Amino acid sequence: KIVEWSEMQRMLADMAVHIKIADMVVSETCRKMDRKEKGWEQHALAATIHIQETAVQVTTDGVQVLGGVGYMQNFGQEKRFRDAKHIQACFGLTPLKKLRLFDLVTGKGK
Repeated sequence: KIVEWSEMQRMLADMAVHIKIADMVVSETCRKMDRKEKGWEQHALAATIHIQETAVQVTTDGVQVLGGVGYMQNFGQEKRFRDAKHIQACFGLTPLKKLRLFDLVTGKGK
């Protein structure tokens, strides 16, 4: 079985780690926002960047795990990949968000 291959296990484990970290980042950001902690905007922006990058990376890896059928419409993975790229485009370009985050972290964004 393909899932028994060490490279597949590594890819699936990497995907799980990225998703878990994204979940933890969102939870922490929500707590900071609820408490109106100073700097919550930085956390929210960093969370947005991480989630967008994670969605694209995980769906790309999902296509690779499925091989040639990952591109076929009847398996659904290609739609998840397209959706991740679409969300990334709709919510702004990651490089611009990283520049904005740099400005906030260094105090230039105030």
